Amino acid sequence: MTSGNPFLEGLVVLMPADRARWSFPFGLRISGIAEGGAGFKLGPVRAGEYLIAAIDRDDGPQGMPEEKYYARIAAVADRITLVESEEQVLQLRLRKLP
Repeated sequence: MTSGNPFLEGLVVLMPADRARWSFPFGLRISGIAEGGAGFKLGPVRAGEYLIAAIDRDDGPQGMPEEKYYARIAAVADRITLVESEEQVLQLRLRKLP
């Protein structure tokens, strides 16, 4: 799949926007298939600033240092703000890691 394709299958990564909080495990990793546009539900998640990206299952860390891998994800991720008890609908696109 190429960068920018509609996200149908892969890994959704949600991680803190604050780089100081990028210690393993950094947050949620949810995988699965979005069927018929139903999408994914993440939660429960604490309120705060996050980075979110949909990446190909093959874009795993493959032995690289954790911080370098997180930086690759951050480079393509979207920044979102989650508020307590709020639901958000996001249109994710598959991103290729640099």
